[in-house]
Amino acid sequence: MIARFSVRHQAAAEFGHRSSSGPVGVLAQSLHARLYGLPADPGPLPTALDELLQSTYTATETEQQAAVLVHLAEQLHNAAQILEWARDNAHWRRLPGAWEWLREATTSTRQIADGLATVSTAFTTGPAPTVPATPPTPPPLGSSRPAPRVPA
Repeated sequence: MIARFSVRHQAAAEFGHRSSSGPVGVLAQSLHARLYGLPADPGPLPTALDELLQSTYTATETEQQAAVLVHLAEQLHNAAQILEWARDNAHWRRLPGAWEWLREATTSTRQIADGLATVSTAFTTGPAPTVPATPPTPPPLGSSRPAPRVPA
């Protein structure tokens, strides 16, 4: 049995960008793996943010979820580099308002990317073990402690 899937790239041609078949490609890969008894390979993460967003709907494993966050952090680092390039151009063109805004945006984007990279490890390690709070031990029965003083 031979099955062939194809997608019409109407949106890609209309908006001037390429597409890698999106969810139809994922469906075709999954079907191929099931028909031939192959292990389901999640495949590489898409590079475009809209395709990365689509992959969040199929990321069920903790490793896949962490990989999506790590990939998003990498994309945000790339976005920070683009913002830095725009900031430099604003400086050369003597646009002080734009330069300041782009400087703050670059810093914020880098902070978010670093935070995502840090948070993504929580998806693979799981929650930290909680230590039950131990109640304070009561004083021995025979001892009497004075009541604490309340300042007047």
